[in-house]
Amino acid sequence: GRSALLGATDEATNRGLSAAGARCFPLKSSIGADEAKWGSPGFSHMGRTKALLVRTLLELNATLLFADVDVVFLRDPLPYLGRQLAAHAQLLFHTDGFGSSPEAIAAQPPGLETPSFGITPEMNTGLFLMAPAAAALAAAWCAALDADGAFSNWKNDQQALNQLLRRGLVAPPASDARKLMAAYGGSLQLGLLPNHLFPSGHLFFIQRALHRLGATPVAVHLTFQNCDQSGKRHRMREGGLWLLDDVGPHLF
Repeated sequence: GRSALLGATDEATNRGLSAAGARCFPLKSSIGADEAKWGSPGFSHMGRTKALLVRTLLELNATLLFADVDVVFLRDPLPYLGRQLAAHAQLLFHTDGFGSSPEAIAAQPPGLETPSFGITPEMNTGLFLMAPAAAALAAAWCAALDADGAFSNWKNDQQALNQLLRRGLVAPPASDARKLMAAYGGSLQLGLLPNHLFPSGHLFFIQRALHRLGATPVAVHLTFQNCDQSGKRHRMREGGLWLLDDVGPHLF
């Protein structure tokens, strides 16, 4: 079955979401209600909590689409993701790239990014899909984050997972239309979500490249935004994606 779940790291958020009818659960974590700013203790707690949650759900044989709270879905992602799973993808990642290849933009039906074009930027741990076959990868991710120094010198959970994914990474032959790479020592099939369908905040709000393409993304991830939560809320208001107050589009 398909279930959407929201994890709340503080009780007030859990009560509010539950009262609004959301499928929400209390996510045990040291993060609490405070903002987990980059480099803060809350940021490291957030990374460890995320990795543990992913491992737990994969061990329950769930296929997991994970999205940070600063991801906005504009369309149902399941038809697109279902096609990639049917082609035997086991890992699908949004990246910090700044654009899609002409091949990915032109593809019908939409497919994955060409590995040679999309693999250089980091794969982002704020939006990804993992199938149960990735349970060993998730366990290794948790172990890497438990190590001393996992978050020292501005290191983070995303860098740790990228190092694991890129071990023994093998690109597919050019003739393989699925565009799936062999990742994590060749044990998992990895695909890259194209940036015009799953854009970063830079691509969507600053470059505004998708407006020129006339493309409607599946989801927007509010990366590359200043001023933390307040800056992200402003970007969403500016883009007409924030529906929780009375600020009207006439202001923008």
